[in-house]
Amino acid sequence: MLELRRATPADAPDIAHLMQIVWPDDTASASAIASLIEAGDRCTLLVVDGRRLAGFCDAFATTAGDGATRWEIDLLAVHPAFRGRGLARSLIHAATVEGRERGLAYARGLVRTDNQPARRAFAAAGYAASTQAQRLYVLTAPPTADETANDTGNIISVRTFAYYGVWIEGEINGQTVAAAARACARNGGWIIGAVIPAEATGAMAAAERHGFSPIGDYHWWEQSITTGAAPARR
Repeated sequence: MLELRRATPADAPDIAHLMQIVWPDDTASASAIASLIEAGDRCTLLVVDGRRLAGFCDAFATTAGDGATRWEIDLLAVHPAFRGRGLARSLIHAATVEGRERGLAYARGLVRTDNQPARRAFAAAGYAASTQAQRLYVLTAPPTADETANDTGNIISVRTFAYYGVWIEGEINGQTVAAAARACARNGGWIIGAVIPAEATGAMAAAERHGFSPIGDYHWWEQSITTGAAPARR
């Protein structure tokens, strides 16, 4: 019988194993996942079938440079043997409810444009895709941190199950890359990411000049989750 519940640090090995099945080119550390769950500042939900992990969703809050707080639906994975049963939709819905209960007003998830199952799951959970496509860029070998670089408001430190690092939101230039490298070093991270509108050719060229590589095209899937807003469709 399928059960939806919160993850505990003891679930970390199963989560890491499922990540390896779903994303075989990535690495996942059970010990790092356990530490993040134990910290208690995120929401990790599981669907289990007895002792078998059928799927999970990990979400956490970030704060933008203007002070706006977002509820990030960061990772969503369903074991191949359990797909087609609506588990992804249920996980997204439950994670969204958690964000609302924490007092956040806005939730989002970044989904590849060609990931049709995830797109359908977010739509079924009441999310809508942004009009404009976004291109994800990453810098996996950040420059040496410049301790003289000024911190800027568009550098967001994150710790996910897949990586520790920072996100740059806004203009990419030498100053922001230096500030991001500094924040990355403080965070124990090894990756800098940036999501750039796919039509912003100048911004993408600037990212590539600073060593960023394109990963793929995505859309933000978004939902207002303020109390009193229309609930997610189930």
